[in-house]
Amino acid sequence: MSEETTYTTEVGEDSTGTGLARPRDILPNRLYFLPTTARPMFPSQIVPVLLDEGRWSETIQAIHSDEQAMVVGVIYTDVEELSKLTWENIDNMGTACRIHKVHIQDGKIHLVLSGEKRFRIIDWVSKTAPYYAQVKYFPEVGETDTLEIKAYVTAVINTIKELLPLNPLYGEELKIFVQNFRPDDPFRLADFG
Repeated sequence: MSEETTYTTEVGEDSTGTGLARPRDILPNRLYFLPTTARPMFPSQIVPVLLDEGRWSETIQAIHSDEQAMVVGVIYTDVEELSKLTWENIDNMGTACRIHKVHIQDGKIHLVLSGEKRFRIIDWVSKTAPYYAQVKYFPEVGETDTLEIKAYVTAVINTIKELLPLNPLYGEELKIFVQNFRPDDPFRLADFG
């Protein structure tokens, strides 16, 4: 793209904007998009995604060439046949995700994505594949250090532990989540729940 991509950080900056930001907290203000039809993607999730190579390889190549720290916008769509997807079928809310692994085999692109932050599409840069748009991120705001929040966090974690034996397939995802979960971050717990 000929226009310059800028980057946004909501975490790690002080009020003057001169604080240090961790690389994982910096997200581009413009994103390429990939669809998901199984379920919406949330921040803090780590999910494998399978896409058709013929339709989405151009998007993956654009992400590599744009040097966006391997970040892609993932948006849920209810279009059953992704070959019929158009920009008009793409919702305006999604989750910015880091790409951790890309593997192409037998005409399929296998991705491992981790959700970072919610966004809303502000303006389309490209309405054809590879889809590309200007986005605005939504920081999670609110009190997180109250007794009430701590009680809810404990109750949700205990409920998840009780439900886990009913479906052991989520065991690995829960282990990864618990390793990265901070009790002062109830927003990610709500998304995970």
